[in-house]
Amino acid sequence: MRKKIFAGLVGLIGTALIAGACNIKFDNKGKTITPKGDAITETRNIGTFDKIDVEDAFNIHYKAGIPTDGLTIEAAPNLMEYIVTEVTDGELSIRLKDRYSIHDGKIVITVGSPTLKAVEMSGACALNVEGELTGDRLDLDLSGASSVNLTGRLRALDINASGASGIKLKGSGEEFTLSCSGAVGCDASDFITQCTEVSVSGTASVKINASESVRGDLSGISSLENYGASSNDKVTTSGMSSYKHK
Repeated sequence: MRKKIFAGLVGLIGTALIAGACNIKFDNKGKTITPKGDAITETRNIGTFDKIDVEDAFNIHYKAGIPTDGLTIEAAPNLMEYIVTEVTDGELSIRLKDRYSIHDGKIVITVGSPTLKAVEMSGACALNVEGELTGDRLDLDLSGASSVNLTGRLRALDINASGASGIKLKGSGEEFTLSCSGAVGCDASDFITQCTEVSVSGTASVKINASESVRGDLSGISSLENYGASSNDKVTTSGMSSYKHK
């Protein structure tokens, strides 16, 4: 009996020592890792993709219109093994291993591709696009505290955003569709479009630049400002929401 108790204590102590050495903290929600050491850069080979799915707190630097030639990760050395980057059916997935989280750490991923058709982001991640996105259509699905900063020349741009997402757009497009709720902030005053359709609720604040027409509905205490010269507008408001031509 004493041998079993002693063996159990040794096992527990060993687990605690290993966790401490790796800067991993265990709780009911999973494992939290504290970064240790100066950031290093790791290069990984990946397959071709035209869609990106990002979870957790990553900073994504996307280079538009270049051949896919792997990706680079900048992070503390002890974080690398917990970062998952994989391509399945043309979609690049960037996330942490299941039930792991990072405490107070920065992870920067740089990647590019010839085309980009869709991006889905959740958590506290950020996407910054270097260069100009071009193509027929781009779909963005944002939630949590995610943010996007991009310049594009697109036929159609469709954005679905919720939570405290932040969006900054420049460029031009024919069709712009935006659905947002919560405390979303979207500045598309420098993204010139012909036709814009919006659905805005909560405390969301949106700026657009429509040259021909605006369609949509606003509710809550949301606001919509149009910096374009559109004259064919049909926007309904309810609650304390507002629509203004700037």
